[in-house]
Amino acid sequence: GVHRVEAGVEMNIREFRARLSDALGAVAAGEEVVVTRRGTAVARLVPAAQKPKRLPSFAALRSSVGWRGDSAVNELVRMRREDRF
Repeated sequence: GVHRVEAGVEMNIREFRARLSDALGAVAAGEEVVVTRRGTAVARLVPAAQKPKRLPSFAALRSSVGWRGDSAVNELVRMRREDRF
């Protein structure tokens, strides 16, 4: 049968086949539809407009890290000279 769950709507394969149009309508409205076979989830339909969460660019990460003192390269060279690395 069809069940409302935290993620959206859950339905077994038989219900899904019989109510494909309703399932797609729910997905288009922003809900997630989980299709199950014998109680085990086998598919998840999500709206196409949802994009995976992306990590910030490396440049943004680099600019967000505050480095105090000399550059990392110069610091490593100094440590090697002092036999610390």
